[in-house]
Amino acid sequence: MTIKIVAATLTTKELEMITDSGDSITLPQGHPKIPMLIEKILPVTALGKVAVIDVEDLKMHTVYEDFEQKTGGLVKFFRMAKNKVSNLFGHNEEVFVSLSEKDKLIQEIMNGAAQALQEDETIVSQVGGNFIPGMEKLSSHFHHSLTKMGSTQGIVRFLERVGAVIKDRQHSVEDLLSFMEKADLPIADDGSIIIYKGLDFYQGTNNNPLLVDSHSKRVIQKIGTLVYMEPTSVDGDRGKDCSAGLHVARKGYLSTFRTDVIALCKVNPEDVIAVPQYNPSKMRVSAYHILFVLPAEDAAAVRASQPMRVGSLGSKMLAAAISGNHTAVTSETFIGGPRGTNLTLTGFPELERKNAVAASMKAEPVDVAEENTVEQVSEIEDCTPKSDPIDVLASANKMKEIKKMTRSEEIRMLVEQHKAETDSRTRKDILQNILDLKRASKKSWEYHGVSKKDAKRITAFAKL
Repeated sequence: MTIKIVAATLTTKELEMITDSGDSITLPQGHPKIPMLIEKILPVTALGKVAVIDVEDLKMHTVYEDFEQKTGGLVKFFRMAKNKVSNLFGHNEEVFVSLSEKDKLIQEIMNGAAQALQEDETIVSQVGGNFIPGMEKLSSHFHHSLTKMGSTQGIVRFLERVGAVIKDRQHSVEDLLSFMEKADLPIADDGSIIIYKGLDFYQGTNNNPLLVDSHSKRVIQKIGTLVYMEPTSVDGDRGKDCSAGLHVARKGYLSTFRTDVIALCKVNPEDVIAVPQYNPSKMRVSAYHILFVLPAEDAAAVRASQPMRVGSLGSKMLAAAISGNHTAVTSETFIGGPRGTNLTLTGFPELERKNAVAASMKAEPVDVAEENTVEQVSEIEDCTPKSDPIDVLASANKMKEIKKMTRSEEIRMLVEQHKAETDSRTRKDILQNILDLKRASKKSWEYHGVSKKDAKRITAFAKL
């Protein structure tokens, strides 16, 4: 659709254009289309001629329109009054106005309506049959997915997952979007949220593969653990800052707590229960999955609310977490009581072995950080539940190709995966891959950044 412009005036405040029907179209200074319109209109109207422009020349291009186009219309966005949001739930009435509806857009421009979102308005996304208000809080995520990631997959999946629970948990979704607004937490390709969790070493022993929460010191976990509790056990009162539930945080919040390590974890959006109303830097959830423990350098950056160094092992761990190239759930910790009590642990053979040895000696439980003997390792393998092995070599090669890890970084990551893995066959595959990489490098364990303790452990397994 075209518009004929017979006169135009540019001032320090605005560009005013007069149409052939006598209507006035005014765009404020700063509108991104003004430079183009000046070149297109003024040279023509200065000669007393009529300049012809397209309605798209006047349209304020938004990240929402770009995102909608990128998804092929799978996700649609609308602008609507906040006081009508409740009408989206339980009614079929069309209460929204399409951002891309040209006739209404032209009318808004003709009436001098501002293009920016008004205080009493919100952007609503439509994914399938579900509507989610508050999309302006994710604008940075939309922009990042289009300009940096080159893919909308993760956010589309995130919106699908949020849309599936919003009718029953509208306030929880509003809280989650507020938590995400600062955009310092990435959205993974499967629609889950990458979060940071401060944890301590089990029994205070450095480099222990087992970790505990920093509050109760009771909730045992490790890389590959799904920590969870019943959603009904999590306090959903957003007016409470600290209360029952699993606490996860944005980067800046971690600077106020000193923990032994910072773990990269995944949280499903449907497991978010509450974000404190006056402290949206943390949230209470019913489950999280531990993916990686960040190296000290990257943990320090996270604590300081700084980005991890480009090319660091932590940044590559983050990329692997986003793409789904990480340790699956290999163990579970269920919290059945308050303050980390009434635990049910599954997939922790190292604990079972140590406790059994301690009981037979009628002594206190042995520190699980104590070096395993070859015999103990063998017995642990024998009692480990069997499952279909994962093609670790293919996974590692894929990670190296996509994430461009150095050989040393790949070896260190595989060493961590070997420590976390409980299936004996998969662990042997990981071990073989580690040994093959080290043999090909013709370098020492120390050269690759593997600690003496981990090198001794790998060597012990290699002799079995």
